[in-house]
Amino acid sequence: MADGMVVPPMATRSGAGKGLLFPVTPQPDETLLGYIVRCLEENHLGKPSAFLSQIDVNMGIKGDYLSRLSENLDKVASLFGVEMEVLARLWGSEPLTESGKRRLGGVHLRPYLVYQARRRFPPSLPLDRSDRSTWMVRHLNFCPDSWELLVDRCPLKECSRPLTWPGAKSLHHCAYCGWPLSGWRTRKVARSDRPSLTWVLQLFSEDEKVRERALSEIPTFFEINSATDAYEMALVFGHACQLERSGGNFNPDWQASDLAAGVRMLLEYPRSIWDLYRGMERRVQPALLGDLMRIGRDHGEPIVNVNIRRLITHHRTTAQLGRGSFVCKADQMNAAGVGRVTGLSLERVRKLAEAGLLQPVQPTTCQTKEMYHRDRVGALRASLRASMPWEQFVAATRLPAIAIEQLLALGWLSHDSDPVVRLAYGSRSLRRDEAEAFVKALETLPVNELAGYAPLSAIFRGVGGRDKPWAPVLTLGLKGSLPGGLRWIDAGNRSQLAMDERVARALIMGGPESRSPYRFERRQYGDQGRDWFEPHEVETYLNCTAQDVSWLRQRDYLKPEPRTERTRYLRDAVEALGRRFMSSREAAARLGALPKDLWLLLEAYGDVPSIGQGFHDRASLERLLRLEALNPTWWS
Repeated sequence: MADGMVVPPMATRSGAGKGLLFPVTPQPDETLLGYIVRCLEENHLGKPSAFLSQIDVNMGIKGDYLSRLSENLDKVASLFGVEMEVLARLWGSEPLTESGKRRLGGVHLRPYLVYQARRRFPPSLPLDRSDRSTWMVRHLNFCPDSWELLVDRCPLKECSRPLTWPGAKSLHHCAYCGWPLSGWRTRKVARSDRPSLTWVLQLFSEDEKVRERALSEIPTFFEINSATDAYEMALVFGHACQLERSGGNFNPDWQASDLAAGVRMLLEYPRSIWDLYRGMERRVQPALLGDLMRIGRDHGEPIVNVNIRRLITHHRTTAQLGRGSFVCKADQMNAAGVGRVTGLSLERVRKLAEAGLLQPVQPTTCQTKEMYHRDRVGALRASLRASMPWEQFVAATRLPAIAIEQLLALGWLSHDSDPVVRLAYGSRSLRRDEAEAFVKALETLPVNELAGYAPLSAIFRGVGGRDKPWAPVLTLGLKGSLPGGLRWIDAGNRSQLAMDERVARALIMGGPESRSPYRFERRQYGDQGRDWFEPHEVETYLNCTAQDVSWLRQRDYLKPEPRTERTRYLRDAVEALGRRFMSSREAAARLGALPKDLWLLLEAYGDVPSIGQGFHDRASLERLLRLEALNPTWWS
C-alpha cells in the first residue's frame, strides 16, 4: 500500500558545516550538479539525494534540481565547506531570470530546454574530466570537444539503466551496476554537420564578440535581436527537418543532424526554402513548409510566431507558390496543435469540441480540418494549468485515495469545478494552488533516520475496525502538533513518511472502540464518501493480504459487489467484518511483535476463537491485548 510519500531524499549521517575531507577544485565550464557529484565521489559520501537532505534540499522529486540548489546555495557552500564565490562560478548556480529562464552564454533557455531528468556524457570521458554545461542543453546532445554523441544510459547491455543526477555516486561509473561509463564504442557527429553546430555553440559563448559574429550571419529577412532568438529559430527549423526525416512522427529521437539541418535552413535562406520546391508542381506546398507553419504557429515564443508567419506569408502570397492566396493563420491551430499546447490527447480535444467547450472557427471553402482560435486554446490551457489531475497528485505524494478523500473532506484540498477541467482530467481533479501547497508542505518535513520511527503504512496496521486516520495524522504533523512529529526515513529502497512508533502505539493504534483522539469517522467524509472499497483497500482496512481476501471470499465472509465492471466490495460489509474480527497483523502491530510470534501468545491463553487464516474474534483478542500491553494506551 502507499505510504503517503513524496519520495524525498534518504536519511544520511550529518556532516553539515564541516566541509570536505578532500576538497575538490571546480573545472572550467563545469555544472553545479557535476561538481557536487565529484565532491561526493572523492569523499565517499554517497549520492546527492541522500547527502543534500541534510540541508533540506529535496532531490527525490523530478524537476528543476538546479533551481533547488541555487535557492539554497549558501547552505550548499556551508555543507561542502567552500566559498560562495566558488559555487557561483559553476553553471546552474545563477537563479532563474524574471521570465523563468536559465542563462548559458548569450542564450536564455526555457525550462524545457534544460535537460535535468538524466545526466549525459560522451563515452570517452576521461576520468579526470568533469561534465560540461552544454551537455545539459536538451538539443545539444553531443560533446563540442570530441563531437561524440552523448548517452544517458549505462552502456553495459545487461544493465542499460538510465543515469540520473539524484542517484549518481560517480560521474564515471553507473550507480546501479558500478560499471565504468568510459571506454565504450562511440558515435560521432557527421563532419558535414559540424560547421553548422559550431555556429550554434557560438551563441552560447560568454564572449559577446563571438555571439555578434554568429548573429551577423543570419539573413536580414528575419527579425532576430539576440542569441536566444537565433537559437529558438534554429530549433523550429530543426524540428521541421526532424518531422520530414521521420515521416511525420512528432516524437522521434532528436538527432544532431536535425539541428544542423535547421541551422542551414536559417542561415541559407531564401535558397534553403526555394530548394524545397525543386521538382514540384506549381501551387503544391512542400510538406516541410507545412510542418514549419504548424510548429511556428503553436510555439510559445512571440519572436518565432512573427518570423514564421512572415516567411509563410511571403512564400504563399508574394512568391505566389504553394496553395495560392491561402495565408498562414497564426491565430488558429488544428486539433493536433491544441493537443501539443494543452498536453491533451486528440480524443480529449475532440470530446471538448463535441461538448461545446472548445468552439472551432467558422470553416472556409479551402479548409479541410477543424481549426481553433489560438486565444481560446490559450484560455483552455490556463484553465488546465490551474488544475492538477488526480493521478499527478497521487504520483507526487504517493498518498492512497482514502487519505486524499479525507483531506478533501477537511478542506485541505478542493476539487476543480471547471467543466473543461472535469471533462479533460476527470471529476476528481484538484485545484492546483492547494495541491501544490500541500506537496510543498510535505517537502519541508525533516529528513533523517531516528530510532523508533516507523512508516505510516506500518503504523496504521495497528488501527482496525475503523478508517486509518490519515488526515488527522498528516494535518497535525504539518502543523507541528503531532507528538514526536512527522519525518522522512529510509525504508527499503525509498523514503517514507514516518512517526514515532511508541507515540503511535499509545495514541493512534486501536480498534473501533478505541478512544484515540486520532480518529476519522465515516460521517466526516460528507460528499467525499463512497460506499465501496477496491480490493487493495479491503486489504488495508482489514490489515491482511490479497490471499487473505481471497480466503474470506471463498468462504462467503466477503462478497464482491454484483454487476460492476471492476471488482469492488460494499463498504458496509467490509466494516462489519473489521468490527467482528481482528487479524494477526493488527494484533502484532499493536504489541510491537511479529505476526508469527503472536501464535505463542494465543497458545498461552487459548480462549481466543478464530476462523482461520489469522482472523480472530475481535472482542476476545482485545481483552488479551489489554493484558499484554506494555505501556498505557488508549485501548488498554
